[in-house]
Amino acid sequence: MSALISRTGSRFAVGSRLRGLTWLTWRQHRAAFGAAAVLFLLVVSYFVWQRAELSGFVDRYDITSCRGRGCDTTSGSPATTLPDNMQQAVTHFKSEVADPLSIGGYVLLVLPALVGVFIGAPLVARERENGTYKLAWSQSYDPERWLAHQLALLAAVTAVMTGLLAAVYRWWWVAVNDTVDDFESYYASNVAHHDWSAADSFFANGPVLVAVALLALVLGTASGLLLRRILPAMAVALAGTVGAQFLLARMLPHVMPPETVYAKTTQLGDTQPWNTWWQDDDTWEDDGAAGFLLRSGRHVREGACSDKYIDDNTLSSCLTDNDVVKQWAEIHPYSHYWPLQWIETGICLVAAAALTLFCLRRIRHRP
Repeated sequence: MSALISRTGSRFAVGSRLRGLTWLTWRQHRAAFGAAAVLFLLVVSYFVWQRAELSGFVDRYDITSCRGRGCDTTSGSPATTLPDNMQQAVTHFKSEVADPLSIGGYVLLVLPALVGVFIGAPLVARERENGTYKLAWSQSYDPERWLAHQLALLAAVTAVMTGLLAAVYRWWWVAVNDTVDDFESYYASNVAHHDWSAADSFFANGPVLVAVALLALVLGTASGLLLRRILPAMAVALAGTVGAQFLLARMLPHVMPPETVYAKTTQLGDTQPWNTWWQDDDTWEDDGAAGFLLRSGRHVREGACSDKYIDDNTLSSCLTDNDVVKQWAEIHPYSHYWPLQWIETGICLVAAAALTLFCLRRIRHRP
């Protein structure tokens, strides 16, 4: 009898902490919450382990910065006095440091799709497909309130988990980036590393990861609300999330005006730091994102002479014949990193808010 009373008392103790719609949401999604917690711990453990491995890598090869000690080189070629330990470190850097970092970034890029497919899509579609919505929405709360409460709780959990994952990943990424800077103070060449503008770095490295995950959650919910079947809703949620990520990546160079930089011909790259994002011609307008400045003040595409390049003498003659005085390029310096992060975050949050309002209106008029 005492055991029965104790067990019953424990049930009431748990119930006193979770009531009403909060308890219902937990009850419906406890399996997803459990799986998310396990995945969260695994990913965080991997990031922390790799960060510790980076410290071991730095100690093993005795990597220290050469900056401020007069041993850095600006010749554009590897330093002739590169120590043996640094040469070995450069050789093993990609496999031991850069590749695991890239894998971690791509893992985080997949998370929003998982949120949309396995949490967002079944949210309403499961109720409609199983017919349980007749009971769930006939209680003391209407369908709109039911959906708003479920989305609020799921969005809070999603934001906290993805935010912590992005913070831990950035902690690891910054340490790797500092190591790359130490390399380049010895080694006047770009070490194999996914810099801040790469998709697996940018979209896993700040608040934009949280915003994309929230957008995926609402995309999945909207697909389930419209299709009313779990599997089709999952397929649409997956396609919508991947499409949104692709669109955000394509928009990224355009959401903020680039800076135009100038330098003497063939010296443009030497005047900019390694973490500058140079814009490719195929991501910009027809006039390209780099080229030559003529004495008349006209900007022309880089291909005006580089397409005719045979050797240095041919290039020099072409530049002289066309009255070229400087090179120019459109770039995003590292100072644009956080503005770009917050702009794309804002785009995702506005889209998520609009979809949320659509879902609430839709379920109110056509439950």
